[in-house]
Amino acid sequence: MAAHEAFRMRCFITGDRVNTANAGSLSTRWPFAIFLGRGLGQTGQTGQTPIHRTMGNLRRRWLAAGCCVWLWGGAAGAQVGPIAPDGTLPEPSRIQTTGDTIQIDGGTRSGGNLFHSFERFSVPEGITAWFNTGTDVQNAITRVTGSQGSEILGTLRANGSTNLFLLNPNGILFGPNAQLQLGGAFWASTAEGLVFGDGVTFEAGRSGGPPLLSSQVPLGLQLGQQPAPIRLLGSLVVAPTQRLSLVGGAIDLAGGRAVAPQGQIDLISAAGGTVRWQTNGPIGLGTAQRSGVINLDQQAAIDASGPGGGLLNLQAGQVAILNGSTVTALTQGEMNGRGIAIGANQVVVAGIDPTGQQPSAIVTDTSGSGRGGSIVIEANRFNTQGPALLSASTFASGQGGDIDIRATDAITLSGLGLQFVNEVIVGGSLVGQITPEVRIAGLYINTAGLGNGGSIRLNTNNLTVADGAVVFAPTFGTARGGNIIINAEQINAASSLISTGNARESTGEGGTLTIRAGSLLVQGGALLVTVNLGNGPGGALTVQVRDSIEIKDAVPLASVASGIFTNTIAGNGRGGAMLIETNTLTVRDGAFIGGQSGANIRIGLFPVGGVPGEITIRAARQIDLIGSSGDRLFSSGIATDTFTEYQAGNVLIETPFLRVLDGATLSSSSLGLGQGGDITIKADRMEISGRSADGFRSGLLAVSGRADLPQITATGNSGSLNLQVGDLVIRNQGEIAVNSSLTGDAGSLSITGDRLRLENGNITADTASGRGGNINVQVNTLQMLAGSSIATNAVRSDGGNIRFQLSSLAALQNSDITANAQAGRGGRVDIQADTVLGTAFRQQLTPQSDITATSGLGANFSGAVQINTQNFNDESGLIDLPEDTLDPTAAIIIGCAADEGNRFVVTGRGGVPAEPDQPASGAGAYWDDVRWLGGNLTGEATGTPDRAIAPNLPDRTVSAESSEQISQSTSEPVIAESISEPIVEAQGWVTRANGSIALVANPGPSQLGFPLNCRQFRQSN
Repeated sequence: MAAHEAFRMRCFITGDRVNTANAGSLSTRWPFAIFLGRGLGQTGQTGQTPIHRTMGNLRRRWLAAGCCVWLWGGAAGAQVGPIAPDGTLPEPSRIQTTGDTIQIDGGTRSGGNLFHSFERFSVPEGITAWFNTGTDVQNAITRVTGSQGSEILGTLRANGSTNLFLLNPNGILFGPNAQLQLGGAFWASTAEGLVFGDGVTFEAGRSGGPPLLSSQVPLGLQLGQQPAPIRLLGSLVVAPTQRLSLVGGAIDLAGGRAVAPQGQIDLISAAGGTVRWQTNGPIGLGTAQRSGVINLDQQAAIDASGPGGGLLNLQAGQVAILNGSTVTALTQGEMNGRGIAIGANQVVVAGIDPTGQQPSAIVTDTSGSGRGGSIVIEANRFNTQGPALLSASTFASGQGGDIDIRATDAITLSGLGLQFVNEVIVGGSLVGQITPEVRIAGLYINTAGLGNGGSIRLNTNNLTVADGAVVFAPTFGTARGGNIIINAEQINAASSLISTGNARESTGEGGTLTIRAGSLLVQGGALLVTVNLGNGPGGALTVQVRDSIEIKDAVPLASVASGIFTNTIAGNGRGGAMLIETNTLTVRDGAFIGGQSGANIRIGLFPVGGVPGEITIRAARQIDLIGSSGDRLFSSGIATDTFTEYQAGNVLIETPFLRVLDGATLSSSSLGLGQGGDITIKADRMEISGRSADGFRSGLLAVSGRADLPQITATGNSGSLNLQVGDLVIRNQGEIAVNSSLTGDAGSLSITGDRLRLENGNITADTASGRGGNINVQVNTLQMLAGSSIATNAVRSDGGNIRFQLSSLAALQNSDITANAQAGRGGRVDIQADTVLGTAFRQQLTPQSDITATSGLGANFSGAVQINTQNFNDESGLIDLPEDTLDPTAAIIIGCAADEGNRFVVTGRGGVPAEPDQPASGAGAYWDDVRWLGGNLTGEATGTPDRAIAPNLPDRTVSAESSEQISQSTSEPVIAESISEPIVEAQGWVTRANGSIALVANPGPSQLGFPLNCRQFRQSN
């Protein structure tokens, strides 16, 4: 073997390039330089080597952290071997070379520890360095006190189950063909010393004086301020259940593999303190700080899989898992997995291998009866890019593990684009093409066996799920699916999917989706969904946001709109309930909140599903539903629909202010056999206004069948609307409807509150063939303007019923109230109001404001109209008031001097004539003051009576002529038997023959008697 001499290499960074230089001719036997990054270029030359950048500034930081630290080379005539003891131990190490084996004997014992100390330690390619330890040696501890790094290109071997420690503060390289032949654990570190339980530190990098030795178990590593890097290009494999630990500065696996079947792997990049561990526990940072970079690139792998999944522990300033690299701890048997723990300032998982088959991944799946391990990531920032995968799924009877990501600053998940979400995940799930093994990009907890799924937990300040990223927790079998729990201050979901669910033909219970945030933005086709495609019960969806939720921007030609959904499709499993609580909620530009049984999406109609869940939405300040999508496929809004035999879910909305604008809808639809759901709204104010660009009205709807879906035959009944609204305004062609456009019955509408105002707005309970709907309005004030309408019309069935309980009704500008039928009986209109203005019952619609209940079959089939008021005479109609003011000199005659104790009482309309010498004009007006005020008195009566004689009226019911009650039908006037005769306001009083006084509505004309003049009146009193 040729002798070699080591040369120290100088290096520095200039921008994005590295300058290297040496001071002599170099052998090419073991030339290498350690860099953190790919494309390291040539060594042993003066010049500049470009650094390939795949991660931008992050890559440059890796380079700065792991600049080249040494170079092995050789000078002519030097006779120095790659392993050289330094002679610092009481019992020095001894080197013997036989063929391709370098046997290492000697060393100093202390209890179960055997110490070795070398000036330099490297293993050439094809060479085995054999630590010939006794069978009772637990730990073979090797340090390097020289100034050169260790290059392990061959094999490291130790006897029995001895643990091997290699400490070199100058750096360590494991070449492409490096191997381990150990029965115990392996530790490689660029720390400055190994710390024992008694506090003794076995220091490396120093050649002066004998070292301190300990017989106790090593429990820590003392790291300097800038530890040298460790690079792994080949495969390091320890025996099953054993430990493999790399601890130092930057750690680079460029295509390298670290394997500990069912064991433990530690990759620690830290500085400035002591890291510590327990015998079988992970390495803790102790007093050290995360500082360097752990870089897995070019399909690098860290694997601790086995019958019981092992433990992987990665701690660094930055952790990058790139280009098809994997970190796995699979559970393949009956023992529980231990999982993967990653701690860093920043964690990045990105890219795929050159074949396009293997994404970068972190995986703790279980395929046995043991519980799968969990993935726990603690960082300031966590990122996935492109085809990156995290999975803690279960494929057998073992329970799945959790994915728990805690990032103080931000979590950013970026995937393969919206097309991947729509076609592969959404479309594939619906048609049954997605399987548990389909996991290309995203965060997955698949439940495919008897074991229950774990949970995905995301905790951060800012969460972004974008560009096709997927967070997915479905169940494919009989077990309960995993849950998704997200806690963040700000959440932005864009063109992505966050979903729990039940796969087709599964029977297990779906997991829950829970989101808690300060603000939530869902846009660009993003979906937050609990979807049940199977036969088990679906999971609940809960969204609780302190400030605001905005859902917007449906993507053109997308399968589904952006939104929040809880659906049951393809199976008969029950859908999960939805709860949304926030301060303000905005749904716009074609986005949606909804729950469905069955579905009608771009890939087809799915008339199969189970009972959908109920939807509850509470907004402490306001809810706005606005507009439609740019391609006009989706109206913004909130909806619950059924395409199946099951009733659509009910909706409860509570907010002070609700607006439905510009073609948006809040609806419940029956598009199958099942009945539509009921919608209850509790609000202080509500406004429905406007139309979309393609003419669809803004509306609050509970309908059977839809005009925009003529291909769907709906036979179910419409649902009901229950509005408890203080102030409700419907304007600019907005509508409230409980209609049925096919054979189902129209629904019922109930409105209670203070004021209902329609300005070119409509309220309908129309039906085509089913029973007519019902409209019940109980408010103080109802105003109808500008061609508004309230209708319960029917085409081939009877009209519905309208009932008002009001203080006042004003219907102006051709605003109609109708319960008409084309081929059935007219409906019924019942109005209870103190005041009715501007409208009247009519036999047919006119340009005026009308109340009708007609039938196209003729008058015999007309309905009934009943109007009960306090002070409105329908026959008299409205009176035009004179424009000129009254002249008191012509209207008042002074017949008596002013005196005290007088009263002037007028009762009834027309009780006072327009002029003193004209008779009273009101129907049944009664004038009791018949005193002579001077002049000639003419009349038929004679004598000087002391009072007026009242007409002799019989005791009978007052006629309806001047009554304030009207009961009419559209054929012959008939008072409905079911309605009692109303109380009529008195218009006067009369004296009966027996002297009793009677209050009457129509007192009739008074009989003239001789009046008393003023003097006689005073004398008589």
